[in-house]
Amino acid sequence: MPPRATTATLRRTVLPAAFVLSVVGACGLVPSDPEPPPVGLRLDDDVLTVLIPRCPGEQVVAARVETQAADGSWQPVWHATTFGGDAADGVELAEGAWEHTEGDYADPGGLVGIAVDTSHALYGAGRVDLDDLRGLPPGEYSVDSGVGDAQEYARLVADFPCPGSGSDTSALTR
Repeated sequence: MPPRATTATLRRTVLPAAFVLSVVGACGLVPSDPEPPPVGLRLDDDVLTVLIPRCPGEQVVAARVETQAADGSWQPVWHATTFGGDAADGVELAEGAWEHTEGDYADPGGLVGIAVDTSHALYGAGRVDLDDLRGLPPGEYSVDSGVGDAQEYARLVADFPCPGSGSDTSALTR
């Protein structure tokens, strides 16, 4: 017959175990990096347009499109700097919207990664099949495996915090 557990034995085993479990459980409560907001994407006549959250004082500074090479690495196929458009209408990844562009993404031969760099954050989408963006209804964007217009996108990202400001994007989307 096994020996009976005494109160002292229970305190030595149960209390430390409870402490360890509470510490491990509390680690799940520690905030991590917030989930980045989604982007909206559409393709018209081989020109990508990217919807990004609108934050006060944030300027679009660069964009790039990458494809995956045979060795698994991502290689840029198009890059642009000095955006000259209005991000409220979407960031058009086209030569006329930027002061400097280089490359071509019209026929990437596979999935692409898309990134738009602003003065405060980097927004993007990876592993996008451009064929999935062709033929969207006018004014509609692909967002998180769904389709919606610019107003629906603005509502979707309204509660995401603006990088470095602590505010959200809702004031700019109402």
